[in-house]
Amino acid sequence: MQLCQPHFDELANALKLRGLWQYQAATQAEREQMVEAINEEGEVEHFDALIMTQLAIYNEAVEVGGEGLLVVNEKGESLCPICELKAVHWINAATDEVLRYGQEHGLVKRETRQ
Repeated sequence: MQLCQPHFDELANALKLRGLWQYQAATQAEREQMVEAINEEGEVEHFDALIMTQLAIYNEAVEVGGEGLLVVNEKGESLCPICELKAVHWINAATDEVLRYGQEHGLVKRETRQ
């Protein structure tokens, strides 16, 4: 499962509007380490707004749409959960949730826009 480019761009814009774009890993290797830490520990050691928002969307997609969203299409491409489930509202909902989490845990400045 992977966001298509238009929905990724919309997610990036939502993060930027909330002042969260700066809270992400600098490299792909750092991102992979963060995802492993989240999966193994169940806790967030490093705050990466992009990863957290994507994981929130993917989790919601599997709950609503089932594991069939985890397969690739006939072209070998991952499915975009937003496209498949027509759930564009998930982008703002997930981004707002990550912002609240970051603020509540002192990971994001309180004045960051919601």
